[in-house]
Amino acid sequence: MRATFTQTTAWRVASVLSTVVANLVALKLCGRYLPDGVFAVVQAALQIIAWLPLLDGGFRLAINRELLARSDAARRRRLLEFGQTF
Repeated sequence: MRATFTQTTAWRVASVLSTVVANLVALKLCGRYLPDGVFAVVQAALQIIAWLPLLDGGFRLAINRELLARSDAARRRRLLEFGQTF
């Protein structure tokens, strides 16, 4: 297994854990300091934002796999531009 794969996996786990912690803190703070109506709107917006990455049709996963497999800088650049544009 390549070191970059292990490093990428570790950063992905750290990203997921930090997202969970940040959302739990935000949930506590929003619930305490926002009125009920505003809190519901904020929670709905947070849910929509959380689900958006799952609606990309699998492109992001395929692009990430290609980026990890390729070492050609020009090809990686085109993949990154496509992913950001999409």
